[in-house]
Amino acid sequence: MPWPGTILHERTGLNRNIRSMEKQEQTHFEVKAFAAAVIVALLAFGICLAYWLRVEDAQRRDLDATLRQEAQQASVLLVNQFNAFDLVARSVKGFIEGSEAVTAEEFKSFTASLNLPHVTPGLHNVGVAWLVSSTDAVERSSQLLLKKSPLETGPAGSEYAPLLYMAPAQSISRTIGQDILADPLSRVPARMAAETRQLVAGGKTQLTDPADGIQHLGYTLFLPVYEPSDTTEGAAAWPQGPEGWVVLSFRLADLLAPLGKSLQSGLQLRFMDGAQDGLQVLSAYANGEPVALAQAAMTGAQYSIREVTRFAGRDWVFHVDAPSSFIAQYMGNSHSWIAMAGCLLGICMGMIAYLLMTARYRAERLAFDMTARMRRIAGEMSDTLNAIPDLLFEMDQDVRYLQLRTANGDDLLLPPEQLIGKSAWDVMPSKAAVALKMAIDEAHAQGRSTGTRIELEIQGQPRWFELSVARKTHMDSGSERFIVLSRDITERALAEKKIHQLAFFDSLTGLPNRVSFLAQAREILASLAPGGYSALLMLDIDNFKNINDQWGHAMGDALLKTVAARIQAAVGYGALVARFGGDEFIVFIRDIGTGHAEARQVIESICKSMLTELSHPIRIEEYEFFTSLSVGVVLVSQEAVAIGELISRADSAMYQAKANGKNTFSFYDSSLQKELLERSALEHDMRIGLSSGQFFLVYQPQVNHLGQIIGAEALCRWQHPYKGLIAPQRFIDIAEKNGFIFQLGSWVLQQACATLAVWQKDPDLCHLRIAINVSSQQFHHPDFVDQLIQMIAASAVDPGKIELELTESSLSHDVDVIAEKMRQLKSLGIYFSLDDFGTGYSSLAYIKRLPLDQLKIDQSFVRDVIVDSNDAAIVQTIISLGDNLGLHVIAEGVENAGQHQFLMQNRCLNFQGYLFSRPLGVVDFESHVKTRYPLSPEPLAGEMQQAGPAVALSHPAHP
Repeated sequence: MPWPGTILHERTGLNRNIRSMEKQEQTHFEVKAFAAAVIVALLAFGICLAYWLRVEDAQRRDLDATLRQEAQQASVLLVNQFNAFDLVARSVKGFIEGSEAVTAEEFKSFTASLNLPHVTPGLHNVGVAWLVSSTDAVERSSQLLLKKSPLETGPAGSEYAPLLYMAPAQSISRTIGQDILADPLSRVPARMAAETRQLVAGGKTQLTDPADGIQHLGYTLFLPVYEPSDTTEGAAAWPQGPEGWVVLSFRLADLLAPLGKSLQSGLQLRFMDGAQDGLQVLSAYANGEPVALAQAAMTGAQYSIREVTRFAGRDWVFHVDAPSSFIAQYMGNSHSWIAMAGCLLGICMGMIAYLLMTARYRAERLAFDMTARMRRIAGEMSDTLNAIPDLLFEMDQDVRYLQLRTANGDDLLLPPEQLIGKSAWDVMPSKAAVALKMAIDEAHAQGRSTGTRIELEIQGQPRWFELSVARKTHMDSGSERFIVLSRDITERALAEKKIHQLAFFDSLTGLPNRVSFLAQAREILASLAPGGYSALLMLDIDNFKNINDQWGHAMGDALLKTVAARIQAAVGYGALVARFGGDEFIVFIRDIGTGHAEARQVIESICKSMLTELSHPIRIEEYEFFTSLSVGVVLVSQEAVAIGELISRADSAMYQAKANGKNTFSFYDSSLQKELLERSALEHDMRIGLSSGQFFLVYQPQVNHLGQIIGAEALCRWQHPYKGLIAPQRFIDIAEKNGFIFQLGSWVLQQACATLAVWQKDPDLCHLRIAINVSSQQFHHPDFVDQLIQMIAASAVDPGKIELELTESSLSHDVDVIAEKMRQLKSLGIYFSLDDFGTGYSSLAYIKRLPLDQLKIDQSFVRDVIVDSNDAAIVQTIISLGDNLGLHVIAEGVENAGQHQFLMQNRCLNFQGYLFSRPLGVVDFESHVKTRYPLSPEPLAGEMQQAGPAVALSHPAHP
């Protein structure tokens, strides 16, 4: 009796054998099924291939037939053209042979009656050459031509054939009296025509058009002419041969033009002269138009039909070519797509056959796989739901909790076991419950609801959730149930609040920004009580730019925060305070009184309080700053005025406060509005004036200690068509504030370069340098250097004659960037002068770092240099500073001899001012230079002597 283990082993081996046999049987069956599928696919592929080959062959036959038809049509047209030439030649021959004597007028009338231009397109000329011998050549030619013979006779026995008649008579290529036998190209075909008594063509020739003198490629035909008694067949051809020849020339291009135009669009015609030149291309046409011979090669032409026409003893060969673009019209690829689709269909049929034959096995396998997949999907779904961080609830339409799933119980208001069966009204604040109910009602009506937000307090912290609700139908009772997905969006809600803060509040001071202020101010205006007064205040920090430039933006920002806090404290937290931009603040205070006097008194008190608050020093780190405000006030009543107009009025009043000395306040009145309107009008007129030529330059001479004019300062003037001459201080200030200074400054540079271009051609003016004021904004523009270099190149002026005057304010920050720009221009030879030196924030550090050439003493110091010891000391210091730093020094605003003498005595050698000349127009300036230069130094000899030897040791004046 075998052991149980042995029996188990045998059963296991049997099962293994059974499974192996089943697998072999399955494999055998699948092989047969696959073979049947392959046969079906191959059969379908063979059918598709046969279809494709048949369609491909049919398309090629259609293409070949089309090309042959086009070639035959072109051949017929060519033969018709040749027949027309033959007909004309034989008509002329018949006319000559049938007439006893023909005059030139008769020949002309006969050829005119043939209507040759219409009958024979391309005909160049037709004529008659008459054969004479050397013995009677002179007499005979004179008799025939009715003039002295042009022939030079040769030895006895020589033959000549001069042209007697020609139509048209003005033809250049064949002239009356020319001997056609003298040219081998004519003699050979003429004799061949005499031997064969047929029309014979000569070789290629160039035919000159008498109208325009252009040469055209052509051929000449020769047909022998006989006496009436010598035209029988079999008569000797030579020497008892012809009496002459009909000579006919035609232009090949005109002959072939109808052939080219007759072809279908896309075809190409190439014409060959097979008889003489092998297969050389003589002419070619494509799309009815002639093409260059170099383009007539067979590049890309897969099909070509060759036609040969025999005429006048020559083979005339042409090809009709079909390029790939034409072939594509006939050789479509739709059949290829059909064949490919058929192949794919065959493959699909094979697959279907295979699938049908293996359906049972696949069904069993599919059931097994689906069961396994369902289990896997159920597991994955469970894992997915468990992994979702959001709260998932199932609720009914009465907002009762039926089921829930969550990975984090901390997001629930109650533990899960306490939450099931309760209503949202039981566990949520009423506002949140109402929002949830509305979302479920929306899902009930539309199937889903998204975007509802609720705010809850969980574990003492505010939390925000976003609800998505979808409706589902309960399979048991049919009552509606809803799936509610609650996503925690607390971080997003806080971020949105922060974004709102950034969008509507100033990030530095925390005050509302311009956008927020305008929105709130409009609401305040709409809600003002009748009969009451409010006030709008525009505040600007005095000299804030200087603090920013000298101490940096970090200090400036700290100062702005402190000023904002003091303003808020001074006006009270019931007022709307906003940062309007930069160093400007705006305040709206409502309900300050029922009468105008009362409201004004309240605002005056508030403004004084603000100014007092700002008068206290502001300590930032270890530094103390003193600052002040300029305040513009506009009282607001029930008058219907837009907020923009109120801001404009307050801004005008604020500028008036600055004009009054700053650190004060000013109320708006109508005169301020008038000033604002005038300023706005000037801004508008300024842009029009620049394009209409209202601006111009004047030039004030600059002289040295010898009285010689060494240059000029270019000064901009504006001649307004209605307001007259506008002061430069007024329109330049406006231009700098509205950004127009870039266009105006560029125009000044262009005009100055144009003036220099004229001066450098004049020997009396070529030594002069022009000083040009450059604003701080213009010089700091990133494209300033490139634009100036382009102007210099365009006007072709010497850069060494350009002097740029920069103010100290333009050099007060970004010194490294400024120095690099100056060095770039300095490398071209441009001269730099520091204008109004001593009036700004002078720093020896940046003067030493910058490549300056000259210091310019401001006229405010020169004006009182005689009577004010402080001004005198400043002037002496500037001169000494320039001397020690190796810089030239020039003084502006020199108006009397006393000032001039003082400057000379202190070694200032260059001057500018009304003592020497007022600013002049360019024509007056040029005249002034030519009449004044060079001056004799005698008038200044006394001053030089008083100045002492130190003057001679100072820096020489720049040329």
